[in-house]
Formats: sequence, structure tokens, C-alpha cells
Amino acid sequence: GAPIDGTDAVLLIEGPDGIEVLRGPGTGELLVHTPFQTCGYLEQARNAHAFMPDPRGGGAMFYRTGDLVHRDADGRYFLQGRTDFQVKVRGVRTNTLEVETVLGAHPDVVEACVVALPCPEAGTRLHAEVVRRDGTSLSSLGLRAYAAKHLPRHAVPSSVGLARTPLPKTATGKPDRNSIKKTQLNGDV
Repeated sequence: GAPIDGTDAVLLIEGPDGIEVLRGPGTGELLVHTPFQTCGYLEQARNAHAFMPDPRGGGAMFYRTGDLVHRDADGRYFLQGRTDFQVKVRGVRTNTLEVETVLGAHPDVVEACVVALPCPEAGTRLHAEVVRRDGTSLSSLGLRAYAAKHLPRHAVPSSVGLARTPLPKTATGKPDRNSIKKTQLNGDV
């Protein structure tokens, strides 16, 4: 849709000189300004990333939604996903949710979660934590081969952890990505 009266929306993209405003159609991170928005979070540390001055030079404060949206030539916006699931692997922007969707489509997979981990050679690498169906013999190598048939090379996880118990969850019931990442970084595998 389009922004409602009294609100303003801006799309940011990563340009050759850093973050810049996207003018015209395209896909980028959505920033919004409304007369109803908060002045900031109680935790001051969160404000630096969540709010920013109008990137076009105006005086208004904009909220960084974290939403990845596409704006068409008529000025309509279409939600594409979240920027927090966008990572660069070998210099290519990769959506970890898309990788999870492919892994989750394997008939022997019950649940999958993909996280980005630091990698000295590539900068970032993908790790998948997967719950396999009972009675299956799915292996990490087998799942990586499956992923290679359905994903571009940069999006194939470099490591896969297999489990028969559910993945750790947040209070909202979503996979606890931070816990999975921490376990991998600490080597508690």
C-alpha cells in the first residue's frame, strides 16, 4: 500500500558510498515518520540504531522498522521480509529465512533455523540447526547436498547440526537464534 496522510516513508539502500536514500522504484529498508511515533526507547542504547534524522536532510526523526520493502513505480510498498535476516556471505546478500524455507521443505526435516557466524576466510558463513524426523537417517552432508540443488552456492550452509529434540525457543515461541549462535561460537556442539 501507500503511506497514509500525515506520515512519511523513506527507503534506504546500501550504495557504493554507504547507506543512501533510494529514489524511485526499488527495494530497501523502510524508515517511517508519523505524528504518533515515540521519541525513543527507555533504554537509551537502543535509540542509536532505531531512530535517525531524516536522511534527506529534514528535521524529522525517522524510525527504522527493520522491514525490507519494495516500492513500485506508482509509489506502492510491498513487504519483502526483514533486514535482520539479510546477511552477506562471500559478498552476496543472503536471506537466512529463505535458506530455512528450503531446508524445511526436505521431507526428513521437522524444523530448521539458520544463523550467520563469523568466518575468517569469507567474513560470514551460514550454520543450520535442524531437527530431523524420527526414524530417518538424514545426515549433515545429505542435507547440504539437498540445499546445493535448491540454493545458490553462497546460500548453502557450511555446517549443519542435526538434532532429534526441538530447537531452543524464545518466549514468543520462535527459534532462539541467539542461543543457537552462542552455542556454535562457544564450541558447545
